[in-house]
Amino acid sequence: MTHDLRPPLLLRVRPVFLALADLAIAVFLTFFTVMAIIEEMPPEARVEPLPILAGVLMALPLVVRRRRPVPVVAIVAGTSMVAVAMRWVAPHAALVPDVLLVFAIYPVAVSEPFRRAVAALALSVGGISAAVLFAVSQEPRPDWGRSLPVLATEMIIPVAVWMVGRTVRARRDHEARTAQQVLADERLRIARDLHDGVAHSLSVITVQASVALHVAEERPDEARSALSVIEASSREAARELRRMLGLLRAVDEDPQDAAAGARADRRPAGRDRPARHIRGGRGRPADR
Repeated sequence: MTHDLRPPLLLRVRPVFLALADLAIAVFLTFFTVMAIIEEMPPEARVEPLPILAGVLMALPLVVRRRRPVPVVAIVAGTSMVAVAMRWVAPHAALVPDVLLVFAIYPVAVSEPFRRAVAALALSVGGISAAVLFAVSQEPRPDWGRSLPVLATEMIIPVAVWMVGRTVRARRDHEARTAQQVLADERLRIARDLHDGVAHSLSVITVQASVALHVAEERPDEARSALSVIEASSREAARELRRMLGLLRAVDEDPQDAAAGARADRRPAGRDRPARHIRGGRGRPADR
């Protein structure tokens, strides 16, 4: 059974492309947020720098949302709470904080541990909801019948995105565990092949050494032949040992190529060379 150990497509994309995509998203959302804040200002009033600064802080930190997910969601949620509470953003339709929170909460759900991700979701969604309720309550005649359903509908979206992120995190964790198990299985199989090959070569060396010891004085030619078999078997065992150690290193670097190379040559060391067997009580090596 083969396993595809390649990472998901988004993880194979070059980091520079992901950074450029985050930059484009942050710039667009910053422009979108600032324009939404300007539209909430009275036509006759001059543009105040503080609301514009809040709009920039609400969206621009999304540039580093993958590298610093928790600080980014804290800044986005905090400035969104201030903007909504100060009515720089319309509290009845908190679309701008909702969209920004979607982009900020997803990296937290994907990369952070469960408790930290839950805390980030609860604090951000709860904080923005509290700011909306506070802003609505400051109106002369609060329209709760309009505000509450809209708020509930918009806050469901970040929660749904957070759940998608946790699902992606669980899938990646499962794939990582599967990859580790495949690596462990491949190392174990290589170790078994190494054991079989080296054990076979050592058994041949032991037999031929015994033959050479018994016939060294009476038949030196046969002793030299046994020593040549010992030399060949030891060389083959050394080659097999180096090959298996190379496979073990390759498993760590590229498990798929290492598995394919190991399956191409599963023969243990020394088995391509027929061993001499002892016949008779005096330890004569059998003819080939």
